[in-house]
Amino acid sequence: MNITITKIERCLPENILMEVWFDSSKTVDSVTATLSTSFHFMRNENSAAMIAWADITEDIVKGWITDRGLEDMLDDELWRINNPPTAFGLPWE
Repeated sequence: MNITITKIERCLPENILMEVWFDSSKTVDSVTATLSTSFHFMRNENSAAMIAWADITEDIVKGWITDRGLEDMLDDELWRINNPPTAFGLPWE
């Protein structure tokens, strides 16, 4: 699975990460599923300890994205690609 983070929005002046935009892909048996989207992040009583903006790394953010079920989303897309519910064509072709 590949993840490329394209943009991060943060709340000022606290520097609290709010939303992450990213492109992702996963290839299985020469079939590739892609997803370009964003995830919003909201803190609650179950949130991990706050990480200072300057201490956030690309690997940390990719971990947060992965923890939100990204691989399952890509697996679902791979299934849809391999098992399309509809098709286009003319019956005489």
